[in-house]
Amino acid sequence: MMRLTHVSCAAAVSPVCHSARLSIGRATTVAIWFVATLVGLDGGPLCAQDNATAEPHPLQGADNSSPRATLKTFTDACDEIYRRFRGEGRSYRSEAERRAVAARALQCLDLSQVPTSVRNSVGRERAVCLKEVLDRIDLPAEDTWPDDSQVSKSNITRWRIPATEITITKVKDGPREGEFLFAPDTVERAAEFYEIVNDLPYKEREKVTPGMYRWFLSEPGWLLPRSWIQALPSWAHARWLGQAVWQWVALILTLIVGFTLMAVIYVFGRWRARVVHSDVVRYLMTLLYALAAMLIPLGALYFVDEHVRISGNILLLITFSLRMIFLLALIVVLLGAGNRFAALVIATPWIEPHGLDAQLVRLVCRIVSVVAAVIVFLEGGRQFGIPLTTLVASAGVGGLAVALAAQDTLKNVFGSIMITLDNPY
Repeated sequence: MMRLTHVSCAAAVSPVCHSARLSIGRATTVAIWFVATLVGLDGGPLCAQDNATAEPHPLQGADNSSPRATLKTFTDACDEIYRRFRGEGRSYRSEAERRAVAARALQCLDLSQVPTSVRNSVGRERAVCLKEVLDRIDLPAEDTWPDDSQVSKSNITRWRIPATEITITKVKDGPREGEFLFAPDTVERAAEFYEIVNDLPYKEREKVTPGMYRWFLSEPGWLLPRSWIQALPSWAHARWLGQAVWQWVALILTLIVGFTLMAVIYVFGRWRARVVHSDVVRYLMTLLYALAAMLIPLGALYFVDEHVRISGNILLLITFSLRMIFLLALIVVLLGAGNRFAALVIATPWIEPHGLDAQLVRLVCRIVSVVAAVIVFLEGGRQFGIPLTTLVASAGVGGLAVALAAQDTLKNVFGSIMITLDNPY
């Protein structure tokens, strides 16, 4: 009886002991976790490990507060592009991320001397050339690069990498005033620097991107799968005038298809306009087909630049030509839109087609369309790198010459406008 009582007591006590051991174990685990968290937050080994593996914020901009910050930001961004996208290639999902990283690298370059229309394309190529140069030359120790304290202490506005012509300067005016960027001369001569050091071996240090320039030239966009390009025969990858053979073929086909589509849309639009009996529908159709044809050069340029990846002077020539075609087409569409819009207004029941009000509507619409075309011309010239003051001065001189040569005609025009506005008859 005593043994049964002892056994039953032991059985009753053992769950309590087991629960106590579990509580002690949990308390110990919580204590260890709490101490480890404090160590990590205090900047210990855990925090260092997290910082070492942490990815930069996707919206992080470039730090251009000093030559050290600019050079480090540029090399880090190029290394991130190379590391992320060389192995997996470009895809539609990664396009926004790639653009954000590339923007950080471009923000380190002073591209103020590059025309706006080609600034992004030229900047990418110059950045890759500059990174290839930095990977092949001897760089001083990072702690010798001027930082914020040295800039403020010694009033540094210009720093040149020793034994090179690569210069980082402080911007004196403009929207980026006070930032340290690679100087315009360095950006302009980046391709020249790359040709000089192209035969030198890469330096054995961290964040070297071997073959980045060739990868940049040969990597297709996400619309052209990499497997298709790699499956092409070896002769298709041979380079001629800076482009691979497959890129030349894709460029020629793109231009042929683009011009053919423009011609087909224009002819089809005019044919459809003839068979439509409604004047309003006919005017709208001709305008819509003209707008569709006008946008084709921009689509061809996007495909050639972002997916075929044409580079160098060929890209500059193609960009200039296609943008010029788009600009001229837009001017023609604006001039035609004035007449179309006037016809639509006159077609309404409350305006007499042969009255003075109809003439006034036509005149106002034509003046508005001409003014809009002039504005587009001036803005387009600015996009091509022509200063706006030069364009305005040229337009003023041309307008003065026209006014002097056509005095009688202008008198009649303004006299007609006054009669139409006064409506004396």
